[in-house]
Amino acid sequence: MNRFTTNQKLSAVFLILISIGFLQSCIKNEDFQYDKIAVTTWDPDVAIPLINSNLSVYDIVDNTDSGTIGIDSLNKVSLIYKGNIYSVYGYEFLPLIDQTDNSVITLTLADSSQLQSNGTFSKSITSTLPFSVVNGEALDSITIRLGTLIISLNSLIPYSGTLNVSIPGAKKSGIPFSKNIPFSINNGIPVLAIDSSDLEGYHVNLKPAGSPNQLQIIYTPSFTYNTNGQPSINKAFGVQSHFADLHVAQAFGNFGQRPLSVSVDSSKIRVFNNQISGNIFFDDPTVKFIITNSYGMPIEAHLTSLFAILANNTTTAITGYPDPIPISVPLSIGQSVQTSFELNSTNSNEKTVINQQPRYISYSVNALTNSPIASYNFLEDSSRFKVDVEINLPMKGYTQGFTLQDTTPFSLENIEQVQSAVFRINVTNGFPASAFTQVYFTDSLYNHLDSLISDPADLLVESGQLDLNGVVIAPVHKRRDEPFNRTRLENVFKAKYLIIRSTVDTKDSPTQHVQIYSTYKIEVRVGVRAQLSFQSN
Repeated sequence: MNRFTTNQKLSAVFLILISIGFLQSCIKNEDFQYDKIAVTTWDPDVAIPLINSNLSVYDIVDNTDSGTIGIDSLNKVSLIYKGNIYSVYGYEFLPLIDQTDNSVITLTLADSSQLQSNGTFSKSITSTLPFSVVNGEALDSITIRLGTLIISLNSLIPYSGTLNVSIPGAKKSGIPFSKNIPFSINNGIPVLAIDSSDLEGYHVNLKPAGSPNQLQIIYTPSFTYNTNGQPSINKAFGVQSHFADLHVAQAFGNFGQRPLSVSVDSSKIRVFNNQISGNIFFDDPTVKFIITNSYGMPIEAHLTSLFAILANNTTTAITGYPDPIPISVPLSIGQSVQTSFELNSTNSNEKTVINQQPRYISYSVNALTNSPIASYNFLEDSSRFKVDVEINLPMKGYTQGFTLQDTTPFSLENIEQVQSAVFRINVTNGFPASAFTQVYFTDSLYNHLDSLISDPADLLVESGQLDLNGVVIAPVHKRRDEPFNRTRLENVFKAKYLIIRSTVDTKDSPTQHVQIYSTYKIEVRVGVRAQLSFQSN
C-alpha cells in the first residue's frame, strides 16, 4: 500500500503553519517532530498529528525581525536595533609606510694608512633618517607591532670585514638594536651582502635630538687588511637600511588636526518593514548614541543630520541632539572611555517620529581630531574611536489595524491519493493582542487561486483576557477546522507563491496600552485528517 513520504508530511505541515496569524514566521525546524503529538479525538481515515508547540516573544520576534530582544528584571520586553555610525582603529588612523636610508662611507688617506699599519680599522658614521608619515603627524616614539629591517651593502673597498648596524633609540626589553653583518672580498669583485631582522616589539625613539620624526642609525664597518696591493682611498662603502611592512603597536606624539571621514548611514527598523496599513504606537521609544574612545586625543564631533525615512520615502528630521557630541578622552594608553546621550520624549521629537512607523533612521557625523588642539597624543593599534546608535522600542503601547503582508515562494507536492483533507488548528493565546490572518495561494503572476481560510469568521485569533493594568490574566482558546476538497487541493498544488496578511489589534486599543512580557506564551496544536483513495495493483 502507498504511504505518505516524510517530504509529503512536511509539505502538509508547512501548509498549516503559515496560517497562525502574526506568528506565521515563528515555527522552527525542530518543531517538526512527530513525538510532539497534538491531542485529537478524531477517528480518521488517516490522521497525522503535526505539531504541539509553545511559542514566546523570542520565537515571534527572532524570526521576523533583525532586532535583538531586551528583557529587564520585571520581564518587560524591548525590541532593540543597533548600528555603527563610524569606527576607526588605531592601525587605520596611523598607517606606517616603508622607510629607507642610504649612506656611504669612504676611507681617507689617513684611514687607509692606519688600516695598513694596524691590520684592522673601524669607522663609524651616524645617519639621521627623516621618518616619513602619511598625514603630517609629529611622532615622538612608536612601538612596532610588525616590521622587517633589510640591510644591504655594496662595497668597492677591497677588504673583507664586518658591518655593525645599531639603532640606539630602538630597544626591545631594554636592549638597543644591533646587528653584525660579515662581508668578504673575492678577487677584487665588489662586496655585496644582505641581511634582514625582525622588528616586532621594538620601541623606537623618534625624537633623539628634540625634533620629532627622526631616526638615528649608526653604521660601523670594520676592515681587515690584506696584501693584495689594491688602493682603498676614496672608494665607497654603500649601505641601505630599508624598513618594510611596518605596523604600529603604540604611538606617541602630536597627531595633528584632520577630519575623520564619516559617511551617511542608516538603521533599518524592520518591525515596520512589511506594514501596509494601520498603526503601531510605542509609549517610550528612545534613540541613544554611544561614543567609545581609546585615543589619547581630543575629538570634536557633530551630528550633521539625523532624520527618519518614512514608507513613502519622505523624511522627517529628528531634533534635540547635542552639538557638539560629548566625547571623553582617556588619561593613559590602554584605557577606553565611553560617553553617550539619549533622545527621548522629554528632550526630542523622536517619539513622534518613531510613531510615524519609519523604515529607516539615517544619520551622518563630522569629526575633527585634536580639537581643541593638544600637543601630546597617544594610541594603540587596537585603539578605537566609534559612534554607535541604539534604537530601543519598549514593547508597551498599542496596535490598531496594524496590517502586515509578506510574500514567499511556495510549492507543494501533488499527493494524488489525498481526495480531501481537514486541518484542525488549536490556538491558546496568552498575548494581549488579537489577529485576523489570511493566507492566499497565488500563481506565478500573483493571481489568487484560493485562500487558506474560507470563512472570514474563522480568521480571528482572539486576545488573552486582561486585568485593569493591561496584563494577561487568562489565555483564550480558539479551535477551527478547515476542509479542503480535491478542487481546493488542486489550487494549492498549482500555487507558486503565498501572500500572508495579518491585521493585529491589541486589546481595547487605543484606550488601553499593553506591555509585552517575556512570560507570555501562545500554544499551537495542529493535526490533519485526510481521506485517501487507493487503487490495488
